[in-house]
Amino acid sequence: MATSGASAIRFIIRHTHVPRLIPLITSNCTCKSVAVRRKCFDFLDLLLQEWQTQTLERHTAVMVASIKKGISDADAEARVEARKAYWGLRNHFPGEADSLFNSLEPSYQKSLQSSLKSSGSVTSLPQSDRSSSSSQESLNRPLSSKWSAAPGRVPAGHKGGVSPGSYNVPVAM
Repeated sequence: MATSGASAIRFIIRHTHVPRLIPLITSNCTCKSVAVRRKCFDFLDLLLQEWQTQTLERHTAVMVASIKKGISDADAEARVEARKAYWGLRNHFPGEADSLFNSLEPSYQKSLQSSLKSSGSVTSLPQSDRSSSSSQESLNRPLSSKWSAAPGRVPAGHKGGVSPGSYNVPVAM
């Protein structure tokens, strides 16, 4: 159930760029539930990857405050997600991200810098290259011939296979 809910929220964030979602997500970044905090920082990161800067501008202060709390969260996985969100924030608002970075304790600054090094090349890609996820790309990709010829499927344009009248099912009239 929780996985389905998280998938639905991800879908909404990707396809519905409404600024009113930001306070809903950031308000739950301080929830007592560790799982909720983790997911909220994950959603915040997704939002910062997918949305345009102009949509995010009104809620910059709220996002900065949430990310700052997340970087010092008690849960290690929530901290990882908050650090990812920080780099997304930096792509949109470098000035605010720099002031946030300078306001952090040196140990948190080091963890942010090490997360950049360990994350690989994803953060160095331009925004346009990172905005679509691989699952979204697979939804938009046409079916290849290997899938259309898979067992139990009839290749496109092929008239063979089972016809509707070949089943021996009694039909009530």
